[in-house]
Amino acid sequence: MLLALLLAQTNLALPAEVHLTIPPRGCRTLLDGKEVRFDQLRDRLKPLADAGTEIHFQPHPRADYACVDKVIGVLAKLPGAKLGFVGNEQSDRQEAK
Repeated sequence: MLLALLLAQTNLALPAEVHLTIPPRGCRTLLDGKEVRFDQLRDRLKPLADAGTEIHFQPHPRADYACVDKVIGVLAKLPGAKLGFVGNEQSDRQEAK
């Protein structure tokens, strides 16, 4: 909420979409390529979700399942969020070569 208020005061628009990824090693989350600690994830995503920003979630195919599950739990608690689960078909094709 604070982020949305600050952006409204400075006339900055929230992005139409953001990309939330989980790399293959460790339990880390990246929001548009910048690391966000798990305990800060909800606070970073809520203002975006409230503003209608699409959150595109793409864990790496080898990402830790428990980490992916924790992030899905955070996403599920964002009422009205526009979520997109990006497939890993491209990664699957590259690994098959």
